[in-house]
Amino acid sequence: MRCNEGGISRLRCWACGIVSLTVLTLRRPLTRPTPPSLHSGLGDVRLRAMRDVYRPLLILVAVGILLRVLTMVAYSTVVMDYYTGDAGRYIRVGYHGVFSDEWQPAGYALFLAAIRGVTSTLSVTVAIQHLLGIATSVLLFATARRAGASRALALIPAGIVLLSGDHLFLEHAFLTESLWMALLAGGLYSAVRGRAISLRWTIAASALLALSAVTRNVSLVLPAALATWALVANSGSIRERLRMASAALVPAVLIVVMYVVVANAVGSHNGLGEMSGWSLYQRVGQFADCRRFSAPAGTQGLCESRPAGQRPGPFFYYWDPAAPARKVFPSMSPAVDQKVGAFARTAIVHQPMDYIRTVAKDLVRYVDPGAGFDRTLSGSDPASMSFRAVSPDPANSSVFATTVRRRYTGLDASPDRGSAVLETYQRVFRIGGFGLLILLALSAVGLFRAKAYVRQVSALCTSFAVILFVLPPAVSSYDARYAIPPAALLTVSAALGLGVILKAQSPAARSAKNAS
Repeated sequence: MRCNEGGISRLRCWACGIVSLTVLTLRRPLTRPTPPSLHSGLGDVRLRAMRDVYRPLLILVAVGILLRVLTMVAYSTVVMDYYTGDAGRYIRVGYHGVFSDEWQPAGYALFLAAIRGVTSTLSVTVAIQHLLGIATSVLLFATARRAGASRALALIPAGIVLLSGDHLFLEHAFLTESLWMALLAGGLYSAVRGRAISLRWTIAASALLALSAVTRNVSLVLPAALATWALVANSGSIRERLRMASAALVPAVLIVVMYVVVANAVGSHNGLGEMSGWSLYQRVGQFADCRRFSAPAGTQGLCESRPAGQRPGPFFYYWDPAAPARKVFPSMSPAVDQKVGAFARTAIVHQPMDYIRTVAKDLVRYVDPGAGFDRTLSGSDPASMSFRAVSPDPANSSVFATTVRRRYTGLDASPDRGSAVLETYQRVFRIGGFGLLILLALSAVGLFRAKAYVRQVSALCTSFAVILFVLPPAVSSYDARYAIPPAALLTVSAALGLGVILKAQSPAARSAKNAS
């Protein structure tokens, strides 16, 4: 099937392709089917395959596909740049090769470059990112089912990814989330499929988590969490447990090391922690008080005399040329990263309670985004992450369009047509602070009330989510979009916890309780 030239025709063609691929994927059952008789006809095989499909999931996926097609048709691609300049970084306009950004690993840039190697049509890249979102939803459904959730409860994680306006937004933008979440969901599914006893599936989980780490470096600690889980969840001998823990950790280490070797050999940067000192500096800038510690050599100029309550937020210390570190080290190069990082670490060691309060305040903002806006430049809240709020300045849109056209064809540079409708949908269909608290509460039920393997899977999902929630505010800053991937993982453990509650309220459970 070939897609004709022209925006609408091409989008319809790609929509048909997505539907076909999804149906073929969903026809594959979660358990191995009984081999058909040699005498059964092709029609019987097809009927059995269709009976294995869970119709509500198929309907939900169809609705998710429809939403994505409508988004591509109704929304101008010229305003896909959430952060001004990030799109140019990801598609490497103005950079010398893929491995040329010290701030970010090259996983997503390689993904975009691979697609451009086939076609530079922008709508194709957007369609593939939406397809990754659909794949993420199916993987989370399969993960919940493998962990023991009913098919109805397993629809919860799938439905949140498929219907959430925030997921639509992130899939439509030049941001890492679409690829990153698919890799996270694949790693989680492989781990649950392996049940901490399958060497093959545990290795697959480790490899996928490593790939997620070279897409977003916040995932670097997840293989260690997986190894810990494999060590605890396996009920075999100490030798067997260590074997599975090694299978969870060693492949990830090898992949990351191989990535660093290739990046340093081919390019100038690997993007894995090269600017971690600058990131940590923006975290401590709001409270660092040199009267309580001696600044490391060469960093005395980073000390401030103004009271902590009058200082701006972390984005000021990261990007504003007026920030103390930017004045002392204008280039913000990796060469001085160790000096800036040493200042930040010293401040944390001597002001631990100030650091904990600052991080805790940003964690609260996942539930109450307005809690931290007593400071300017304190990150983007959910209202800023919307179809209507992106690139409100026509000059930014023009710069973005010029940047993208250096890599892609088929860019729609007209004013966005469906932003108001999509922004309203996104605002209504999103997990707010109260919804996040519900997910956490249900996950806690799965952690403390579930039995055996269900509790272990709840622990794995919850630990992954907590790590991804906490790390950005702990080492950098708050941003509303940082909460979306971990919340998606948390929906799996929430579905398991809800299953525990429903089972406890069933007539059989009540009868057994009364009998006892």
